[in-house]
Amino acid sequence: MGLAIKLVRIAGILCAVAALAPLTLALVFYWHENKFIRQSVLTRGVVVAMHRNIGHLNTGQDEFPVFTFRDKARRLIQIDSMYGSYPPAYRVGEKVPVRYRPSDPTDAMIASPVTLWLGTIISGAFAVAFLLGAAILLVAVRPLLGYAGRKFNWGSGGGQAPLNSTGYSPPPPQ
Repeated sequence: MGLAIKLVRIAGILCAVAALAPLTLALVFYWHENKFIRQSVLTRGVVVAMHRNIGHLNTGQDEFPVFTFRDKARRLIQIDSMYGSYPPAYRVGEKVPVRYRPSDPTDAMIASPVTLWLGTIISGAFAVAFLLGAAILLVAVRPLLGYAGRKFNWGSGGGQAPLNSTGYSPPPPQ
């Protein structure tokens, strides 16, 4: 087996192993969000303000909604959303669906697919990308390198015959 084929095999295996981390993270996010949905109730809220939150990964342009809603006890709860965007996804005064835990109404979020499933989607996409890379390296590229090695006599020691389809090179005639 040539060096190029060995390197491609190692890269493919590393891609497959690297897919485990984002795949595990996607499963953890999925479990967490699914649990939140099961334990939460859906209500309506209103966006009362938008603010810019300048943090470590934020450039200061993203606008984060501040929304209010009433819990089952009719208390008015105000939440600063941790999901922002530019341009803003919401306007002040806009009614929004809100999910919150009745046991802790401050554990609430705007119930949109992005806010509920963003972590699962992003980490799942990384896992798929790594697995796709592994599949390409292990299934598609490796045979092409083997074919090129046989066609151009790579790694055959100069005067030896090229490898046949079984990967066996017969000894030179005596």
